[in-house]
This record gives sequence, C-alpha cells and structure tokens, in this order.
Amino acid sequence: MNVSGRIKILIIGGYGAFGSRLVELLKDEPRLKLIIAGRSRSRAKTLCIMPSKAELVPAEFDRDGDVEAQIGWLEPDIVVDASGPFQSYGEDPYRVIRGALAAGADYLDLADSTEFVLGVSKFDDAVRASKKFVLCGLSTCPALSGAVVRALARDLASVERIIGGIAPSPYAGLGYSVVQGVLSYAGKRVGIVRDGHSTTAAGLVDSRDYTITQPGNVPMFTRRFSLIDVPDLKLMEAAWPQAGEVWFSVGTAIGILLKVLNTFAMLVQGRLLPSIRFLAPLVHWVINHVRWGEHRGGMFMRLYGRDAGGRPCRRRWHMIAEGNNGPYVPVMAAAAVIGKCVEGMPPQPGARPASGELELEDFAPLFAMREISTMVLGDVPEDRKRPVYRRVLEHRYG
Repeated sequence: MNVSGRIKILIIGGYGAFGSRLVELLKDEPRLKLIIAGRSRSRAKTLCIMPSKAELVPAEFDRDGDVEAQIGWLEPDIVVDASGPFQSYGEDPYRVIRGALAAGADYLDLADSTEFVLGVSKFDDAVRASKKFVLCGLSTCPALSGAVVRALARDLASVERIIGGIAPSPYAGLGYSVVQGVLSYAGKRVGIVRDGHSTTAAGLVDSRDYTITQPGNVPMFTRRFSLIDVPDLKLMEAAWPQAGEVWFSVGTAIGILLKVLNTFAMLVQGRLLPSIRFLAPLVHWVINHVRWGEHRGGMFMRLYGRDAGGRPCRRRWHMIAEGNNGPYVPVMAAAAVIGKCVEGMPPQPGARPASGELELEDFAPLFAMREISTMVLGDVPEDRKRPVYRRVLEHRYG
C-alpha cells in the first residue's frame, strides 16, 4: 500500500477491451490507485480522464520489454494482467508473474488458456513462502463457471455431466487478443470428457444447438455453440472425476460467421491448413462491424447428477446480459477479488487456478450493478413424465 493509504493496482492492458471495463468497475472505490498501463501512454491518459473516486494514473508498459524493471519502477501492490492472448505468450509465458513476485507484488490475471492456467501451480511453493498470491483465470472461465457448478452441485451426491456455453452479444464486440486466442486452437484437438472417458474433439468443430431461457424473461434466440478450449475442461474433470461428460462452448449471434469458422476449422482438423489464426484480422473486423440480431448476451451451465436418494436430476443456471453489459462479466471475478483485498480479506497465499476462489454469491453485487439477470432452474427429474418434445429436443433447452 502506498503512502496515500490506497492499494496500488497495476493493470497491464488497462485501456484494452477487458482492462478498461475492469477500471470502470473499480473506479468508484476511493481506496484504490489504478495504474492504467499499456504500450500507448496517450491511450492510457485518455482513459484516465473519466470521473472517478479512485486515483487513475497512466503509464507506458511494454510486456515484451524488461518486465521486471518496469514493474519494480511502478511499485504496485497487485499486478493485473488483462492483456493476452495468453495462448501465445512465447517461450517465457510467466514473465509477468516473475516480475510481480520480484517486485513483492501479488498477481492475478484474466487468462483463459488451459496450458497457462494449469501451469501456474509450479510457482505455488515459492509464492506461499513469500506470503503472496498468484491467481490465474479470474475470468468467466474458470472463475465464474466454477462458482456456478459448485452452487448447482452443492447438495448432490454425484455429478455426471457438466455442459456450459457463452453467447456474446453481436453488438458488444471482441478484443483482438480474444479473437487470436480462440482461432489458435480451431480445428485442433481439445481434451474433453465424453462417455466417461478422457478423449479429444476438434475445437470449433464439435457443435450443438442451445437456447438460453429464463421464465418471465424473453428467451434468447437459439444459437449454434461450438467447442472451445478453456481451463474448465481439465479443472472440472479433476474436481468431479465421476463426471461422464465435460463440454464448454461459444455461440455467436451471427450464425453464418460461426459456420464459416466451423468450415475453416475442419480444414485444420483435416490437416489441409496448419492454423486459421491468419483470419484473426478479418474475424475481428466482422465481429466489431457487422452487427444484427438481439443486443444481449448470455451464458448457461447445465449439470446432471444424482441426489442423496440416488434419483437422477438436472439443474441449470442461465444468465442474460442486456445491451453492452455482457463484456463486463469476464472482469467481474478480478473486481470481486480486488474488492475483498480492499476490505482486508485477500486470497490465501499460493499460486493456483482461480476456479475455486469465489462463490456465486460474490458475483451478485457486480451483476446488480449492470443489467444482468441470472436464474437457477431447479431440479428437473430425469424421468419420462416430461413431454416427448422436450425429451427429443433436450439439447436445445440450455
């Protein structure tokens, strides 16, 4: 903590798609000093003009430069890496973590790369010894998704299937690093659990249709969801080893775009192309300029299991974010952890994935700040009393 009594937070990528939204969620906390950092000091300075109770300070930061020296000079209490894409951090992907620890700072990030998030545990012993925390994956996946599954499974005797999907609004746009990250594994083998066994399926090829609904609210349009590579696929397999299926996906409102990506991903799957990352500029442009359909995004989690009496049941959690509120969801876990630090309740020391760091209740105040509604659709017995059409079209009812 600096001499002003404020907790000093360095946000790398602070004026980017996610970093800027994290700043918005934190700007009304007077006990924070937020260092908005990136390669362009002028862009950081522009963001700092917004009215805020927190102290906003622009800074130039090049993650390809001497990271340890830059962090040491800025002297933060907590380093937040909101840049990415974490799938392509090169030969030394953890250099920001090393720099933060060398400067005596805690660290958290918004990583969604499976390899990056799982690999952070190798720092655990050293981080515990220094009494610091390093949390990877404080984003929709695996922090929020993990909290949702734990809430749904709270009183179940066993969990048999876990299925999830994210449906961004076509008007919200996506950062370039996010597009690069998704295209990096398109058509390549992604580790999943299916039919009770660890296996693989092709990213952005394996697809299903789902509808996100909330009783009393207008349902979202049915979307095609395609498999994505997120840390949850491995983390939930480890947490619920009895689960016969673990599957996570993304569904775009621009259906033709996802079908085109499905087709190109198949070319990678068939080894006709090495990768489709070359499409990133075009896909990024389309997502951020070609917009039609409903201006809302959502997320669903479905959990199949058995209760204490051995009866099969199904539980669902649905989220609908109206308008431009959806892009705030990926930074809410980081905001929640920083809020706990402000209140004197920091995470336990150690380096680990953030999948078990927060509970669903920790997100409620942040959802309330935005037009974001969530609903748990209670136990649905898996019996033949349900209408035939519901059983036939089961997969469409997210």
